[in-house]
Formats: sequence, C-alpha cells, structure tokens
Amino acid sequence: MSARREKLVRFASRFVQFTLVQIGVMLAGMLVSLMMVRSMPKAEYAYYTIANGLLSTILALSDSGLAAGVQAIGGPFHDDDHRMGELVKTGVSMRRRMYFLAIALVLPFIPYMLWKSGARIAVILEVLVMVILTTQFQLMISVLSAVPKLRGKTGLLQWVSGASVIARMLILVPAYFMHMSLTIALFALLAANVVQVMILNRWSKKFIDMSAQPSPDTRSRIWKIVKLQLPYELYGIVQGQISLWLITIFGNASKVADLGAVSRVSLIFAVIPQVLNVILTPRLSRCRDSHKLRGLYWQVFVGFVLFTIVCSLPVFAKPDLVIRLLGSQYNDIRPDLFLCVFLYAIWSLQGGALAMNMSRGWVVPAYFGITATIITQVFTFTMLNLSTLHGVLLSGVYVALISLLLQLAGSEYFIRKSLREEGLQQAMA
Repeated sequence: MSARREKLVRFASRFVQFTLVQIGVMLAGMLVSLMMVRSMPKAEYAYYTIANGLLSTILALSDSGLAAGVQAIGGPFHDDDHRMGELVKTGVSMRRRMYFLAIALVLPFIPYMLWKSGARIAVILEVLVMVILTTQFQLMISVLSAVPKLRGKTGLLQWVSGASVIARMLILVPAYFMHMSLTIALFALLAANVVQVMILNRWSKKFIDMSAQPSPDTRSRIWKIVKLQLPYELYGIVQGQISLWLITIFGNASKVADLGAVSRVSLIFAVIPQVLNVILTPRLSRCRDSHKLRGLYWQVFVGFVLFTIVCSLPVFAKPDLVIRLLGSQYNDIRPDLFLCVFLYAIWSLQGGALAMNMSRGWVVPAYFGITATIITQVFTFTMLNLSTLHGVLLSGVYVALISLLLQLAGSEYFIRKSLREEGLQQAMA
C-alpha cells in the first residue's frame, strides 16, 4: 500500500470514528432538548429560548472571528508548545476584553425581550445572572480548543463534547421525571460549560506552555482578522437572532415557544460543524501550498453538502415522529417543519463555508456581506407576514441563501489571490 493510500485510509478511519461518536453526542443532545421541550411549561420555554438566543449572540460578538484567527495563525507552528501557549494566552486575554463590549451591547435587550414575553422581574434577574455566569466560561472554550484541533486530538475533543452532554443529562434527566423549570435548564447549561473548561484547561497546562506571556505581534495579527469580522458580528446582534426578534415583537409568547421548539430540529445538523471544525478545517489552516487549496476547499465543501443532505433525510422521512417527540402542544408547527429543515440546512452550509474561510483568515468585506443581507431583509420584510412562523422562517431562508453564495464567492476570490501572490513570490525568487 502506497504512503498516500495509507494516509487516506488513516484519515478516513479517523473521520468515520469521530463522526459516529459525534452522532451519539448529537442524539444525546437531542434527547436533552426534547426533554426540556416536552416537560417545561410553554411560557418558561419561551424565556429559555430568549436567554439561549441572546447568550449565543453575546458569544458570537465576543469572538468576532478571534478563535478562527487563533487557528489560522497557529497552523504553521502548531507543534511548537511555547508559541501555541503564547497564542492561547493572547487569544484568551483579547476575548476577555471583547466580552465586556458584547455584554454592554446585548445585555440590555434581555430584560426587554423577557418582559415583552410576559416574564416577571424575578425571572428577568435570574436569566441575567445565569447568562453572565455561563458566558464567562463559554468564552474560553473556543480559544482553548484551537490547539487540540490543530494537533488532531480528536479523542480529547470527543471527550469534551461528550462530558458536556453527560453533565446536562445528569441534571435534566431527574428533573424531567420530577420538575423541569427554567432555573434547572439554565443551571444545566452552566454546568456543561464549566466541565468543558476544566477538561481543556487541564490538557493545555499539560501539553502546551501556559506560562508563556501574550504576544503583541500575535495580538496585532489576530486583531487584523477581528477588525474585518467585527462589523458582521455587530450587525449579527440583530441579524443573527432575527427570527427570535421578529417573532417576539410581532408575535406572542406562544409563537416564541413554537420557534424554540421547531429550532430544535437544527440539532440534526449539530454533528456537521463538529466534524468540519475538528477534522477538516485544521487541514486548511495547515495547508501551505496555494495550488492545493482550491481542490482541498471544494472537496471539503462538496462532502459537507452530501453530509447535510443525509442529516436532513430523517425529518423528511418521519415528520410525524418529530412532532410527537416535540409534544402535542406543538402540533400547529407541522406545516412549517420542512421549511425549518431547509432553513437550518442552508445556514449549516453557510456556517461551514464561513468556518473554512475563517480557518485561512479570509473575510468577505463587510460592505458586500452586510449590504446584501440588508437589501434581502428589506425585500422580504415588505413581502412576508412576520407575525407568523412561516413568514419568519421564509425570510430566514432568503437571507441564508444570499449569505452562503457570498461566502463561496469570497473563497474563490481569496484562493485566486493566494495563487497570484505565490506566483509573484516565485517569479521574484
């Protein structure tokens, strides 16, 4: 067997093994989510949906491409323990500073959205405290996990994601049979993040030089990537959670809960970013030959499309089963179930294309991306009924398609740019 074939077989074996484990983790995560949907009072599940959505917004804004920048910069020297320790320390210190900006921008919206959905003052204060605590731990996870990804430590990353689900299940399974509440659901989310940070921090102290100091040069290189991505994240405060905002403003608490329930379908795609970010995008980060980039990029993306289609099939095959799993109180979402699957499939592909671009430090200029999505949203907002779940989902589909096309066009542009730069360097040599 040739060396190339042996390498391919090893990669395929690792890919299949990791995927199967992640499918198990995904199924466990779906079980946890279904337990909350079925057993939590509909009003409380609406509050949980709002808290979880805005928590995601805070995390996205406090990252703004920082974790992807750490991975892109660390690719060439991923085996150097000292430089990787320096990179992680720089990334963590930068993200802590950006966290305060995210909190200042997003946190004031949580009381309004909860109040609009009928929450009492005590519930609003509880959600605020739990969101602050949870994001304190979550903001470290993406930076700390960059080194294991670059070094191909899939076993560690599987343990991190598996331990997170186990921690939630240990809390939520007993609650399902006794009393499920908003407090328990938020505490389970916090516990899952604490467990992940503990595992990653312990590994980092053992295998990289965590005594290294943050590097001004590394900070400058990461900041260049963040500055390009930051406009997207600022715009994403609204756009990233646009469905939640629209249904909260134009609908009611029942519709918010419906959106939260139907969004659980997105969990069928949860395994895709895990496989992509752990197995595939690090290969793009490590690739130094520009002539191999295009083939590698499109091979990964085509595989990603096929994987997404396979993940979608169970819902199309058994839609009634999905509704039964969610619970009888959500029977009215059945007409929009397929539209929801299509929406999350497109967003999954868009997220994959974005992750691949960011693994190289490629960012589509904000004046292209933001302008295109704003024009699309203005058009859809005037044409659709945003007080219905169907209208909100359909608006999201149009925006997701435009965003996906922009990422793919951007990747082709940057690949060609890399080839031109490499050609110039060879001509000068």
